[in-house]
Amino acid sequence: MASGRAMGLDVGSRRIGVALSDPTRTIAQPFGVVDGRRSDAACRELCAIAREHEVGIIIVGLPLQMNGREGTQARVVRRFVDVLRKMLDAEVQIELWDERLTSRQAERALQEGGVGSRKARTVVDQIAASIILGSYLAARRSAFS
Repeated sequence: MASGRAMGLDVGSRRIGVALSDPTRTIAQPFGVVDGRRSDAACRELCAIAREHEVGIIIVGLPLQMNGREGTQARVVRRFVDVLRKMLDAEVQIELWDERLTSRQAERALQEGGVGSRKARTVVDQIAASIILGSYLAARRSAFS
């Protein structure tokens, strides 16, 4: 596995939620949101974040349908990953990770935490990215236990 922090991405058509792990890849934390309307600009910004925070691997949520098949949005995410991969430093790996229901989990967590719907819209993408990254990190820990 690549060294450095892990970054999680929840790629949407308008916003890309970003989460980062701690240096030991134990904890996933929301980091922020990148404007996703222009993929080239978004990829440049994500590459800068990856360099600044010494990211070794990027986990990108793949929005599968409930039956496990890939639909239109999964194809959009794969095209985005192709653009990102071309811009990244060669040593940074990218993995796709099943993200079914992560946005709903994030919305539910914010509601339970008493966060209003207007505020929730500004953080749901980064919370979803944190859930994607956290589930990846937990799966890797249990695989090596």
